[in-house]
Amino acid sequence: MISQQLLALQKSREHDFEILSDSIWETPETRYKEFKSSSAQKVFLRKEGFRLVEPIGGIETAFMAEKGSGKPVIAICGEFDALPGLSQKADDTEKHPITENSPGHGCGHNLLGTASLEAAVLAADLASCGTIRYFGCPAEEGGAGKAFMVRSGCFEGCDIALSWHPNSLSCLFNNSLANARIIYEFFGISSHAAASPQLGRSALDAAELMNVGCNFLREHIISEARLHYAFLDAGGPENIVQPYCKLIYAIRAPLITQVGEIMDRVNDVARGAALMTSTKVKISIASAYANLMHNDTLDDLMLENAKQLFPLQYTDEETEYARGFAKPGTVEPIETGLITAKKIPPAASTDFGDVSWIVPSSCMAINCYAKGTAMHSWQATSQGKSSIAHKGMHSAAAIIAGTALDVMSKPEIVGKARKDLETVLAGEKYRSLIPADVKPGSF
Repeated sequence: MISQQLLALQKSREHDFEILSDSIWETPETRYKEFKSSSAQKVFLRKEGFRLVEPIGGIETAFMAEKGSGKPVIAICGEFDALPGLSQKADDTEKHPITENSPGHGCGHNLLGTASLEAAVLAADLASCGTIRYFGCPAEEGGAGKAFMVRSGCFEGCDIALSWHPNSLSCLFNNSLANARIIYEFFGISSHAAASPQLGRSALDAAELMNVGCNFLREHIISEARLHYAFLDAGGPENIVQPYCKLIYAIRAPLITQVGEIMDRVNDVARGAALMTSTKVKISIASAYANLMHNDTLDDLMLENAKQLFPLQYTDEETEYARGFAKPGTVEPIETGLITAKKIPPAASTDFGDVSWIVPSSCMAINCYAKGTAMHSWQATSQGKSSIAHKGMHSAAAIIAGTALDVMSKPEIVGKARKDLETVLAGEKYRSLIPADVKPGSF
């Protein structure tokens, strides 16, 4: 449980962690390029006496920091990557990028990584036995950093894994959509679009036909699945037959096996589009995320610790601040309560899902924003340095640290959590959809 000793220690250190979080917000870096952000965390952890292993998983910005010794070994996962195009001035209720078309922390990973690091520092300072391992995990946004780290064996020897995510409400985050990102490159023949179109073979036509085919496919896949796509290269000006076109598709479904089945059908649509246009298609899986495996033992612990802190208390100034971002007419512009339901419908994807297949895991969402704030938005970026965001960050850190200390004081919890994982796996083995020859950051 969250002790008064833990809360007192945290209170004495809050400002240090807020400075770290804000510094990461101020230097937003996208997947696999988080050099300043990961370096800031490593400098902080060295000063706290953690032993660092870097890089890990074949990823330059991934690292592990360890303190303590022996069992149990508690893994705490943090992130620090930003999103492209979400640059935004802090605390501004209108869209005003700091730098146009530059990255911004629209998913709160400056808070996520700092709170996880904060939890690791607090738990390591108070633990009487066992080992705390903080994992600096890059490229959650589209890059599947943790999936590559799992493939490299980074989490071997860990007994449990804990994490969290900023949100505009607070609840367990123990269910997620599996996800695969596939790149489709179409190769045709260039020709003058007016003088000799018969000599050309349009890669753009192939891409368009693929999109039409996938629109029809949507009727014949499970309703919980999602097909998102974007053009990465539309092929050039309108007066030529485009010889090249590049698309990316994100396929989501509740289970990784379902994603694999749908991916096979989407690939067939792409091949059919190439056949119809006498072009060729190259199909490359860039990244993939497994669905989260819930763990009743650890989820119960996380919720019990969270209940000690909720409802969260906000000042009048914070309430008015949130009102500027909430939907007009909203009576209470900040969610103060905790949703205690254990079955949460999946709404997003996370590569923490891959970790949860091999290590008993638990994850929470904690409110850091005004009510209704969408993740991956400039509004989320804008609020990322606010006292509301900091309050959510510290709450998440206390919950994770309290849970870690519970496990360290009662090592029998590890066995119960392992049995829970075996039950939900039901004999199924972890398998990533990412081919063995695909390297981190290859797209």
